[in-house]
Amino acid sequence: MKDDITLFLAIEKMMQEQMLMHHGKLVVKDVDLAAIYDVKITDLRTKIRRNISRFPSDFMIETGKGEYALTEPGILMLGGLLKSERARRAHMQFIEYFVHLLNENGVSVLDIIKISHNEL
Repeated sequence: MKDDITLFLAIEKMMQEQMLMHHGKLVVKDVDLAAIYDVKITDLRTKIRRNISRFPSDFMIETGKGEYALTEPGILMLGGLLKSERARRAHMQFIEYFVHLLNENGVSVLDIIKISHNEL
């Protein structure tokens, strides 16, 4: 339970500090997600490439040289594809985080996080 709370707080911090605006979409870089999911960035990118049909343009943006930025639905899609115990726990905490925002504020993370200085 304590580990889940710590993970939830790490996700909340990452979402507040690492979320970027890219062509009007709020996204998180794949490298930041790899850190939360505790997977190698090369493995995460391979998982995305092998499942590219699950990531339409409103889920993910390819930012160049095989790097990706994922939107809220893309983050959830990715988490469902990863197999490690840490990734499973992180995926559940992302769901809890997004549901918490929706229930507390009546809006999604895309509506309440204000980005002024982070532009991809």
